[in-house]
Amino acid sequence: MGKGLANAIVKELTSGDINKSHDSSTKALT
Repeated sequence: MGKGLANAIVKELTSGDINKSHDSSTKALT
């Protein structure tokens, strides 16, 4: 269970990082 929870957290953090990078790229373009 602990491993699954850790994977879920990593997935959430990765998604957040991707969203932040996308926002930064969008701001840079505009």
